Amino acid sequence: MNTNLDFTAKSKMQDALNVANAGYIARKGASARLTKSGYQPDIATARDLVNAMTDDNAGAILALCASAEVDLCAGLRDVHNVKVSKRIVQFLGFVQTGDLMLIQGSARTALHEISAILNGAANRESLHFAATGTTREGANEVTLRDQGIARKLRKIAGNTKTGSEQTQNSVTFSAGGICSILGIAKKDSRKSFPVLNATSPVLRAMLDRVNTISEGAINMLIENREEKATRKGKGK
Repeated sequence: MNTNLDFTAKSKMQDALNVANAGYIARKGASARLTKSGYQPDIATARDLVNAMTDDNAGAILALCASAEVDLCAGLRDVHNVKVSKRIVQFLGFVQTGDLMLIQGSARTALHEISAILNGAANRESLHFAATGTTREGANEVTLRDQGIARKLRKIAGNTKTGSEQTQNSVTFSAGGICSILGIAKKDSRKSFPVLNATSPVLRAMLDRVNTISEGAINMLIENREEKATRKGKGK
């Protein structure tokens, strides 16, 4: 179904990303890194993802955010870390459609670490472990009620690389990050532990989506990843 409301939702997201791109160019000036079409690469990817959405899915994403009293378009428009725009669109695309291939980079880390807090994570090391499957020497004890949940999510989304986790944690939980814009979690200070908004409709929708993923879908995704890694290793 292609309604005017759905089309407006899609065009609003595109307009917001256009404004974000103009802001990026204004900030960076001559040092701006742009594609041939004149877009910062992460914003260009976000635009491509929105273009690929069905009208119904774009409308549903804006409706979900509105139910959480989140102005998604304002968040996309005002973002200063351009990586956030791409990861938010990926994260919400996964929540709406269940497309596991959208879970990449900080969107993956967000899924791991939000779920870890729900699973009893109470310190920074627990978030690192949930995302990467590794612990750091001399770090605090991992506090997760069920480490099997973390393992399942890493099977679904793949591991976050140890060297990337710190930056992706920041994109996830910092002011102006994924969770802040979507109203999922907040931090009282830069170094404080994130506090989830347990009543967030976006958080509930994320959990509902994760719970619908079958073991068969997980195994198929793992096979596809292994096949892709094999092809890459052969230089194909």
